[in-house]
Amino acid sequence: LNKWTRQIKGEIAAARAQQDTKQLAALETELLAGICRGVVLTYGYKPRPTQLCAVLGMLHQAPDKGRLGKMKTGEGKSLVIAMLAAVYAWDSV
Repeated sequence: LNKWTRQIKGEIAAARAQQDTKQLAALETELLAGICRGVVLTYGYKPRPTQLCAVLGMLHQAPDKGRLGKMKTGEGKSLVIAMLAAVYAWDSV
């Protein structure tokens, strides 16, 4: 896991430097798959598609703007927040 983390962080940094949006999208997908695997190992179930869409929607924002999300009761807000926290924590390490 540590080797994968170092590798993908380097690849993301390179793609950001080159502003390669296709490569960034592919790496984002790989990162999200890793987080989904962590959810399965921790909680024993896969995130639902609506939760994954919510995570992606919250990640893509204008540089000087925030995001506000709204989900109904029972749609998994807590898991969405946990996955977002994992992405941001991973990106800051």
